[in-house]
Amino acid sequence: MSDSEDPLVAAVRDSEPDSASRRPIRVAALVGAIAGVLWCVAFFLPWIEIPEPERVRIRVALEPSIESLAHREPEHAERYRILMHEAVDAGGLSGLDLYHYARTALELNRTLIGSDPGEHVLERPWVVQRALRTAGFMLAALPILAGIVALHLLAHAFRLARSVVLSMLVVVGLTGGAAAVAWLRFAESLSTGITTGFGLHLALVASVSLACAGLFGVTSRTWWRVFLMATLTLGAIGFLASRYVASGSLP
Repeated sequence: MSDSEDPLVAAVRDSEPDSASRRPIRVAALVGAIAGVLWCVAFFLPWIEIPEPERVRIRVALEPSIESLAHREPEHAERYRILMHEAVDAGGLSGLDLYHYARTALELNRTLIGSDPGEHVLERPWVVQRALRTAGFMLAALPILAGIVALHLLAHAFRLARSVVLSMLVVVGLTGGAAAVAWLRFAESLSTGITTGFGLHLALVASVSLACAGLFGVTSRTWWRVFLMATLTLGAIGFLASRYVASGSLP
């Protein structure tokens, strides 16, 4: 404050909040943070629900196979036994359980056929191995990315999000939505009584909310950057994943 400045004017100026604190809360940022938290919660809720008659059938069908596997691979057999008890006793599998299933099936597949396909890279067992690895990576990455986005928006008090954050909202939302729809279609195609659980439906709602928060949270200056980054990222993910699973090669 200069010597000629009025003390009252200086006091009023110093008491005014800065421009960052006066910025309004963005609805898109608030929706994105809530959706990110919901995605993380949905990951631990049932994605697949198994009715009582199917639980008995699953136990009868799997127990002999698990006991047979225990003589050769006791560690893998124990993991399958835990998953079977979760499905039979709890009546369903959460997103976390499905991640453990993908990891366990991948490790068993690698134990049985190895990890070097040689000239058999296009044969079904190797395609299944790569598909399990991709599924496990996706199931692990989605809740982590959703949590990171939610924490970032919370740390910035739900203010205007940058283009990179909005693009991440779109990518996580559309990728998570694709995973949720795939599981929904898979459950519908089964002839058994297995149905989709509340957690899977919540994950789908959270995914749509994340994508909408990113798409509608743009401004007149950032919309093209968000759309471009999201489109390029989704295209790269889809191309690399499909190429890796189908042929085992990456550019």
